Amino acid sequence: AKSGMGNAIAAGGKLEGKLHFIGPVIIGAHVRGEIDSDDLILVEATGRIEGRIRCATLIVHGAVSGDIEAGKSLEICSGGRLEGAAFSPSMRVEERTHVSADLLIAPQ
Repeated sequence: AKSGMGNAIAAGGKLEGKLHFIGPVIIGAHVRGEIDSDDLILVEATGRIEGRIRCATLIVHGAVSGDIEAGKSLEICSGGRLEGAAFSPSMRVEERTHVSADLLIAPQ
């Protein structure tokens, strides 16, 4: 999709491999592998990602396991799960989340 239009992977799907997105993406499915986006990645409550993620902003309502590099911000919402290692200059963790990760909050 063109930048700004958005992308979506619906609940019930299962993908494996290297995925690259231009613009924001909403993930409701199970994805295993590497995901890159120059924008937002939103993991819905039904979404599960296992692997490496690089993006500007990551918002997690579902489950993420792996190495995360969020260039602008990382947000774990109520009910979300994060395992692995995460780097971002800004992080927000709401109540009723599960975080079992090495977190590095730094500007670069």
